[in-house]
Amino acid sequence: MMSEKTDPGSVSEVGTHDVNHKNSDSDSSKKDANIHDVEADGGEIEDSPYEEVRAIVPPVDDPEMPVNTFRAWLLGIISTFIFSGILQFFQLHSPPIFLSSNLVIIVTLPVGHFMARVLPTSTYKLFGWEFTFNPGPFNYKEHTITSIMTTLVYAFDNGSLASDVYVAFDKFLGIPISPGFKFMFLLTTQALSFGFAGMFHRFLVRPGFCVWPGALPNCSMIYAFHNKSFQNRIANGWKIHRMKFFWLAVLIASCWQVVPSFLFTSLTTFAFITWIKPEDVTLNQVFGATSGMDLLPLTLDWNQISGYLSSPLVVPSWAIINILVGSVFFLWVVSPALHWQNVWYGRYFPFSSSGTFDNTGAAYNTTRVMNADFSINNEAYADYSPVFLSTTSVLSYGLGFASITSVLVHTGLYHRDMLWNAFKAAFRHHDDEEEDIHGKLMHAYKTVPEWWYGLIFAAIFGVSIAFLYVYDTQLPWWGLIISILINLVLLIPIGLMKATTNMTINTGALSALIAGFIWPGNLMNNVVFKVFTLVATFQGLAYVQSMKTGHYMKIPPRVTFVAQCLSIVISWVVQTAVNIWAMGNVEGICTPNAVNNFTCPLAKGYAANAIFWGLIGPTKLFKPGSMYNSMLWFFFIGAGLPVVLYLLAKKFPKNKVLKKIHTPVIFASTSAIPPATAANYISWGIVGLVFNMAIKRRYRDWWAKYNYLLSAALDSALAITTFFVFFCLTYPGVTLDWWGNNIASMTADGLEAPLDTVAQGETFGPASWI
Repeated sequence: MMSEKTDPGSVSEVGTHDVNHKNSDSDSSKKDANIHDVEADGGEIEDSPYEEVRAIVPPVDDPEMPVNTFRAWLLGIISTFIFSGILQFFQLHSPPIFLSSNLVIIVTLPVGHFMARVLPTSTYKLFGWEFTFNPGPFNYKEHTITSIMTTLVYAFDNGSLASDVYVAFDKFLGIPISPGFKFMFLLTTQALSFGFAGMFHRFLVRPGFCVWPGALPNCSMIYAFHNKSFQNRIANGWKIHRMKFFWLAVLIASCWQVVPSFLFTSLTTFAFITWIKPEDVTLNQVFGATSGMDLLPLTLDWNQISGYLSSPLVVPSWAIINILVGSVFFLWVVSPALHWQNVWYGRYFPFSSSGTFDNTGAAYNTTRVMNADFSINNEAYADYSPVFLSTTSVLSYGLGFASITSVLVHTGLYHRDMLWNAFKAAFRHHDDEEEDIHGKLMHAYKTVPEWWYGLIFAAIFGVSIAFLYVYDTQLPWWGLIISILINLVLLIPIGLMKATTNMTINTGALSALIAGFIWPGNLMNNVVFKVFTLVATFQGLAYVQSMKTGHYMKIPPRVTFVAQCLSIVISWVVQTAVNIWAMGNVEGICTPNAVNNFTCPLAKGYAANAIFWGLIGPTKLFKPGSMYNSMLWFFFIGAGLPVVLYLLAKKFPKNKVLKKIHTPVIFASTSAIPPATAANYISWGIVGLVFNMAIKRRYRDWWAKYNYLLSAALDSALAITTFFVFFCLTYPGVTLDWWGNNIASMTADGLEAPLDTVAQGETFGPASWI
């Protein structure tokens, strides 16, 4: 194997350490002298100041542990290849399949141990380089390579939003798309943010307070698989080993998940009050969990709880409270007041819906206002109808605008010193003051020079410019620069928010707003700009989070760098190739008569979205005098509120509540509504507070030992159940037609019935809208 380390003297060595911090049994052949830690004052081993990290990651490292090995790369490459292909192919299916990389981590565990038993242990020499196929027992660092590579595949829309968009162009909008366009669009959108995300490493990875809660469950799961001694103590009377606990939780949760996933699907929302009076529209809008307020939010489906905000077990309690406050206030106070008062004519639509409507309450027919070249016909638009949105949909746009300015101001107020110190350290080559024990232990390895990331960014930027003009995307070179500047400005603030709360901000509305005002009525231009901006944000965050995973697991940064590059290249080639093959070989694909139901529902949704934002867009929705123009004031509200709270916290320094208010999180709390509802948010918050407040305070040892492992087990169980239900039941066409699977869709809530309607031939709304 190759060595990736600097002088081990850069960290302190001690001969003994706490029994809970021993290396894994599989690596027990290593001497204690190879285990590195850092001593704090008094001779105790220094640990992370954050309890969440202490519960998951031991404050020691063995720099001699094999990581850059043949089997690590073989497992990583093969699993990424297979995982990418499966996700891309079945993303075209109705319903699509979304699988977590936890499934890959579980599958590769026995494969790794098998390889450790059968591969030859001989040492070979090649051009002066010594290597072996089998350096010893399969260890957690090798396993982490697979985790990093496959996690990036599904990080955002299975890692391939671009593929859904070009399928939408080709199959639903009639815009011919060449194979070259497909290859280049997917590569440029996925890889563009990798360069500058890497250059932000010192701001988002090295500081100890950047916990990245989303990275902790995978770390907990891998450590449980490989380290039998860490955290192996009696916790509030619980003696069961962490690994046994994990498998038991996976088994129980998998068995149960079959019920809401297939046997009794109405339990996913469990709006049982609407089942009693399914035709009462008012009752259904108050208690409905599909298009209503869901005033009694219940769900027995982990997919509903974690589907929009990820696992609540990893989010700190103060962040959960901020999210709950925002959700309750905007969903149960502001929105009902606006809706029942018929502001924006909301009573003619469902309380919560992501659809667009015309002035009869029907779905908006964009083909009536669209020319043959996909430009808008203003005369037809004036004769037809303005676009109407549901109450929660309108409010979500305003809150999305507020979250953008709020996170910028909040970052400037609360993190300016850290950012300035990190910026100075970058030029003075000093150690970062914000580093914790894990940052210090990483000094044992060579860092990735920032010019490596800069070179990748320059190369992908050049390829992106070529793509824009070779394939006539209609987006000018300066449009791409605007997209990049948006992410250069927002990625650190949003990254800090993600690193501390596991919450993020969607830049989709902002990018659509900017593109719509700069290039009104230009469909292709608007869509390409939005995809570049949106994917750069989410993929950039995924790259940084996987860097933090490598940081916690003590993977040499250059090995993490190679793993990320391989993941980008493999997923790019495989997903594009699978898509091209499917388009040419699956009979009737993307049509209602497609074989095996490959009707491309995601691409169809993006086609409707592209037409709406590309044709009508912000120039019609938010122009002066329009119904929704007031939503633009949220930009100012988002910028002003953090300043007010910051000044109040300065005036009343002893007030702990003021210190815990996080305005970007509050504004972003309902970012997925619609289509999410209170069933997703309130249930998520309740579960989170049970574990991260009630259990953590009363049974702290249990929480430290099992909480993050339980989160990983529930996500793994969901992935396993989804896989087997889809391939064993859904894909072969097995259905279960009974009341328990039909009642939710038969209620006024499920049918998205409005409070008010108009007679045939009548309309509502403003008299003019041009």
